[in-house]
Amino acid sequence: MTEHDSGVQVGDSAAIKASIEQALADVFDEKVDSPFKDDTVHDDFVMDSLTAVECLSVLDELLDRKMPISLVKKGGYSTKDEFVSELTQAAVDFVVEGTS
Repeated sequence: MTEHDSGVQVGDSAAIKASIEQALADVFDEKVDSPFKDDTVHDDFVMDSLTAVECLSVLDELLDRKMPISLVKKGGYSTKDEFVSELTQAAVDFVVEGTS
């Protein structure tokens, strides 16, 4: 296993997943206006796909590799939990298994 500056070891999917979840939760809180930070479904998307693509730069830095925009769900995410869980799983699959 190799270790990146972030301390995340490639090959340790549990550590990678935990680091990604925390990073995405933090960036969600920074990007989304406070009335929409709760985990309820709203008529408008809480995190649109363009903003979610911008958030990939956090993962690029954390994992020391470029994350493909195909990891982001078209149309965006309607809750924080959906954003964090779905994008985390897509990123873990990409890093660990090489699929996007």
